[in-house]
Amino acid sequence: MVTVLTASSSSLFGDTSLNSLLAPQTQALTRVTNEITAKQEDANARLEERQNVLSAESDRLVNVKSSALNAQYAFQNASEAMASVKQSLLDIGSAIAGSSQDLTYYRDQFNSQWGEINSSVDGYSPEYNPIGNVDRDSWTPNTVEYKQDTSANMVRIGGTYAGNDFKITLSDGSVWRPDSGTSMMQRYNADGTKDTAGLAVASAVELSSYDASTGQISLKVTIDASAGSQTVSGTLDKAGLGLMPSWFYRSQSSIDAGLPALSTDADRAMAYSDLNVASAMADVADATVQAGLARVNGSITKIDGQISENVAAQKDAMVDNMNELVDIQNNLQRQYQIMAMNLSRATSTQQQYANVFASTAAKNPFFDELT
Repeated sequence: MVTVLTASSSSLFGDTSLNSLLAPQTQALTRVTNEITAKQEDANARLEERQNVLSAESDRLVNVKSSALNAQYAFQNASEAMASVKQSLLDIGSAIAGSSQDLTYYRDQFNSQWGEINSSVDGYSPEYNPIGNVDRDSWTPNTVEYKQDTSANMVRIGGTYAGNDFKITLSDGSVWRPDSGTSMMQRYNADGTKDTAGLAVASAVELSSYDASTGQISLKVTIDASAGSQTVSGTLDKAGLGLMPSWFYRSQSSIDAGLPALSTDADRAMAYSDLNVASAMADVADATVQAGLARVNGSITKIDGQISENVAAQKDAMVDNMNELVDIQNNLQRQYQIMAMNLSRATSTQQQYANVFASTAAKNPFFDELT
């Protein structure tokens, strides 16, 4: 007996249906897609890590610049204040000259501008004030600080004192000094508390004697007109520009003659002498401010450069990431196209063999069903 043999192109050459032919290409596409996704995720993760580092550095640079800008603000304000101080000094010079014509009016102008100098320099808090608002016991100039870089390095720029201040210390430890920078005289007790009953306007103060070599001074102060004047004697300490209120400029000849301050050429000569010294000191203070401002501006320029570099680095990171993603996709697409081409050729060859064999089998009785 002869066994029945059945044969077809399908059984001999495999399934040649469309799904079967496309299956290898579909598998290749899936693999390539997965590879693209994995490499893209890796590239994006590296970008995020790089951006996080650059963003943290950017935050630190912004903080550094903010600190430097505060210092710049302090020195810019000081520069404007020094311009006002110099103008007040010029006005005081005019008041000294005018006192020969109208003593009462120009003496008040003198005192007003004297107080204006202190208002100009004391307008800002100590940490942002290189020319004023100093401790009134030591008159130590303030120091302006700011961050130099993203580490803990700090820049410290010492200031100066460009105001007018003084104190007269009595033997009992009490002190007479200007009230809040004005030319009015205020008494402070030995414990530092203010004597609320010890306030006198400048016009109620009269110099009795002064020894420049020792600082010993004596003056008459009238607090209550009905009670008369009281004598204040102690040691004078001057600070800042060293200019005193108008009552101080009373020469010995005026004292001997019972004349008020600024009433004679000798009085005015004393005032001019101190004014010249004060003007020279104001120039030095202004130079100190300008030097501090220049240093801060230099630091800000450097910080701006670092910020620009950081921004450029962030931009470069994004561009590099985009280029990498494009390269990943292009390379894998080329791989897929090559695989698809090879699969297409293989499938085409397989189909050709199947077609040839099917045609041959149809003509050969051997492939017919035998029983």
